Amino acid sequence: MRILLADLSYERVSPSPLPVPMAIGCLTGYANTFCNCDPKIELVRTIEGFIRTFDVNEYDMVGFSNYVWNSQLSKLMASRVKAANRNCITVFGGPNLPIDPTLQEAYVLSMPQVDFTIEKEGESPFVRLIDACAEQDFNVKEIKALRLPSVRSVLDGEFLSSPLDNRILDLDRIPSPYLSGMMDEFLETGFTPILENNRGCPFSCAFCGEGDVYHSKVAKHSTERLKKEYEYVANKMSKLRHLEFSEYLYFSDSNTGMYRQDIELAQHIGEIQERFDWPEVIITSTGKNLKERIIEFVSLLNGAMTLTASVQSTDPEVLANVLRENVSTDVLTAVSTEEVEQVNTYSEIILGLPGDTFERHLKTIKDMMANRISQLSIVQLMILPDTPMLSAEYISRFGLDLRYRILCKGVAQIEDEGVVRTVAETELICVGNQDMSFDEYVKARVVGLLVVIFYNKLFVNETFDCLDAQQKSPMDYILSLYAAEWPDSFATLIDEFIGDLGDELYKSPEEIDGLLAQENSYELLKTGEIGKNLTSYYSKRAFGLPKILTQMAEDAAKQVGGSKLSRLIVEDIERNIDWRKSVDSSDQLAQISRTKETNNFPRDNADLANF
Repeated sequence: MRILLADLSYERVSPSPLPVPMAIGCLTGYANTFCNCDPKIELVRTIEGFIRTFDVNEYDMVGFSNYVWNSQLSKLMASRVKAANRNCITVFGGPNLPIDPTLQEAYVLSMPQVDFTIEKEGESPFVRLIDACAEQDFNVKEIKALRLPSVRSVLDGEFLSSPLDNRILDLDRIPSPYLSGMMDEFLETGFTPILENNRGCPFSCAFCGEGDVYHSKVAKHSTERLKKEYEYVANKMSKLRHLEFSEYLYFSDSNTGMYRQDIELAQHIGEIQERFDWPEVIITSTGKNLKERIIEFVSLLNGAMTLTASVQSTDPEVLANVLRENVSTDVLTAVSTEEVEQVNTYSEIILGLPGDTFERHLKTIKDMMANRISQLSIVQLMILPDTPMLSAEYISRFGLDLRYRILCKGVAQIEDEGVVRTVAETELICVGNQDMSFDEYVKARVVGLLVVIFYNKLFVNETFDCLDAQQKSPMDYILSLYAAEWPDSFATLIDEFIGDLGDELYKSPEEIDGLLAQENSYELLKTGEIGKNLTSYYSKRAFGLPKILTQMAEDAAKQVGGSKLSRLIVEDIERNIDWRKSVDSSDQLAQISRTKETNNFPRDNADLANF
């Protein structure tokens, strides 16, 4: 039996590290070990690789690791497989299958090019499916009639489901994709290693795909297995210094650093860093409780990792609405400020959570600033398919205002049945709820942009101390900027930002499909004219106005804390922004014609009360 497994990636719109296909590597290792038959499995990561490989070889089965960032691409390639060989069995896995029964049925019925869809953890169901294919001589109807655990399909127009298969709680049963050499070709072609220390999450967040009972028990690899993987990958990466992003390492864990074993692992990584000078950067999601242990974990990694506080909101009602009550809201107050200052700190805040208001959102930002978080990332509430949020009952209960937009991660242009198609992904985001209007959502986005421009990575201890002495918050400074009369060029920039906020939203995926069908859509996506990260784009434009930013910061700081604070903040800005690189863009931006009324953004004193 010959099988091709694909974890497809797009052309990157902007440079960023892209991880190796570890998930399909785990599937392959497990299948090679436990299948009763002898499958021959090949792995592919790129679109070009998939097309090249599939077009010159015949396969009995093609499987796709399917995520929000490659869903449309996977569907298109599955159609291509069926067009070439209708007898080739197609399989989807990954977290894109909705958990709501009605939505799950509609999703599976909408993809006639996909024979089987696996729900949740894939290793065991995939082995059962491979063996069933061999035993039933690839008779798809007979295989479907078996109703294998965790496998979803359609037979004679009827949606077929079954109970979920048991999880693998001893992760060492899954052979390492690295120690087998399976990931070597991907590392050597520029993909970034991603390692899995554990699976599962004890928290029940309604916006997360791991927030259900199925994932509540945390399964772990042994320390011995992980140390071997670290050593193998470090030795490999130390010989690949010429590759872009070779200094990076991903951890796929949901709560890195929160478990007792993690300290020993961090000590070992520290030793590896001394021997191999790698990794220089570690990207992961740190734990949500036990911050003392997490800070110790981060501190052992020689500055490679940022302490993250994924609080999302500090409002108790909002946290209760998303089933996040067992997560500490005092994310960094369990340790002293002095300890926190020894590591870089980062916090993610989600805008638009059920029950969130403009005022509660500002309070969350203020709370995180009070904990001296050095960088705040304010992200949109994305409604993921495998979460409780994507249900009619949940959406109705909280009055969620949902819109579609283009995911700004990648783009592809593919010839399909003689037609050249532009392919990109969409995401479903929340732009309001029964407690937050769309206009308030827009105002919150503007505040978030000001945080990126005038706060992130700018403040140092002296500035914080000055604010503390006056019983002021950095948020007072941000809100002073928000309420100020902006210079014309900055007001124009904000007006254009607000305009783009509306222009990037669509009521249905079909509207986006119509856009992608336009002849110039590929170039518009490649250049960022559509589908761009608006906060990133407009903050970069703002940094092309150094004199204006400095004056705005000085005026706001004077109003909040006097001349000393003003001097400190200006010094911080001038120290952290490379003004010389932005001189040319500053001249250009000053000449931008104003298409909208300056300062037409709704801001009033009531917005600023009690913060």
